[in-house]
Amino acid sequence: VPAKFLKPFYKFRLSQLNKAVSSGDGEWEVSICDGSDDVRVHMVWVQGEVTSVSGDSLVLRDTSGGQVTIDSVSSTPLACGQLTPGQYLQVIGQLVARDRIKCSKITDLTQNKHCQQLWDLEVNELHNLLAGKIVISN
Repeated sequence: VPAKFLKPFYKFRLSQLNKAVSSGDGEWEVSICDGSDDVRVHMVWVQGEVTSVSGDSLVLRDTSGGQVTIDSVSSTPLACGQLTPGQYLQVIGQLVARDRIKCSKITDLTQNKHCQQLWDLEVNELHNLLAGKIVISN
């Protein structure tokens, strides 16, 4: 397994990914905490609503106003004819462009309203932790 796939998945809003900058080695620099810090990532975790499905891809949009295309959805069990516009999905995958993710896993969270409502808080908490604004002591 390539080392890049052993790195953690980071949670982001889609608008943050839309502003990511390629580091030239397959990784991306994504700004967190209102642009005061950057995180180098390869694998990402996003959530949002499906706006369209076409062949092996879908378009995902979130409340931040960001939008990305999710490719290789047919490689996941959920994709077998079950993806439709309006669903709220969790997608984990490889960031391949600012507006494109190669899918590793999809989870339908449409019926889990608490997951939708807590998403922004989860993203904020992780970014504050990564930026050193939250310190976990023993």
